[in-house]
Amino acid sequence: MSHSRTPIVRAASLSLCLVSLLTACSETSAPTLIPGSASISAVSPLRVTAVVGTRVAALSVVVKDAEGNPLAGAIVRFSITAGGGTLSDLAARTNSSGIASVASWTLGTVAGMNAVAAIIEPLPPIRFEVVAVAGPPVSVTKVEGDQQIAARG
Repeated sequence: MSHSRTPIVRAASLSLCLVSLLTACSETSAPTLIPGSASISAVSPLRVTAVVGTRVAALSVVVKDAEGNPLAGAIVRFSITAGGGTLSDLAARTNSSGIASVASWTLGTVAGMNAVAAIIEPLPPIRFEVVAVAGPPVSVTKVEGDQQIAARG
């Protein structure tokens, strides 16, 4: 092969790669671009109380355009911002009603505030909060204290 044909072969190879890449990315897999005039709001309650380490109900948000119409195909990221725990999904695509959901959230194991943010750029995040409280005791064991005497008063 002569050196004069090498650029043509490289260009053809590059073109083939680009066509393959574009074919692999269908319209249905591309996320919807979100204009700054869109809105995101909570469908699920923003603040609840639950026992540490338990699974709480699904978290859902709705994304709408400036006219209030649901935006389908937008990708919403979900991120734990306080308290630890785990999410069933870290991202969800909005359905035809504009709703994106995480199936479940298992709280952290320490009492206190747990929080998850639902994020879709360029909109401000939605913060879901759960006040995690200690559950009932599993067992009670007496260690000491029989026959104690104290002065009255």
